[in-house]
Amino acid sequence: MARRRDARRVHIGSEEADLEISFGEHPYPPAVLWQYFVDPEKRLRWQPLQTAIENRPNERGRLGAGASSHCAHGVGGDALREYLDWRPYRYFTNRFLPLGRGPHFFPCIETFEFVPTETGTRVDYRLRLEDCGALTRLRFRVLRPGGRRGVSRSGKALRR
Repeated sequence: MARRRDARRVHIGSEEADLEISFGEHPYPPAVLWQYFVDPEKRLRWQPLQTAIENRPNERGRLGAGASSHCAHGVGGDALREYLDWRPYRYFTNRFLPLGRGPHFFPCIETFEFVPTETGTRVDYRLRLEDCGALTRLRFRVLRPGGRRGVSRSGKALRR
């Protein structure tokens, strides 16, 4: 069983990421920060562009691989996160699918990793674009600085 589970790992590492950003280090253990990324009520407290979030459990009725999260972003459009790999308190990986025409969203695979440190936990975010065409890469390069600023603002709100 463990061997089969390990074979399904989906983890975006630094070497394959099109974007890597840190939400910074926080003085809390990974289990606490994990909840602020997967619990809709807690996510809405620190992700300023979110207007609503609804988790949809997997076939076993749980949040984990096979589950999804629908996010409403107001005028920015909606998005669906389909969880592909779920390693509680270490990392989770999802497929991010924009719903609608938000110009700053890209279909991608995302990994959120919770790295224990001496003083708490650092949360790292990496994404790999699913469409690697020239137009997508150009649009991504132009919009990437805004994404970095957004994650920086979110990291500050998370610390509060």
